[in-house]
Amino acid sequence: MSGVNGLAARRPSGLACGTKLHEAEVGGAGLF
Repeated sequence: MSGVNGLAARRPSGLACGTKLHEAEVGGAGLF
């Protein structure tokens, strides 16, 4: 789901959710 998170993070509407998921991925979760 890395691609989905990337798109959500780049979308203004998904900024809130996308940012949270992006932070988790960057943190080293690797599950997203």
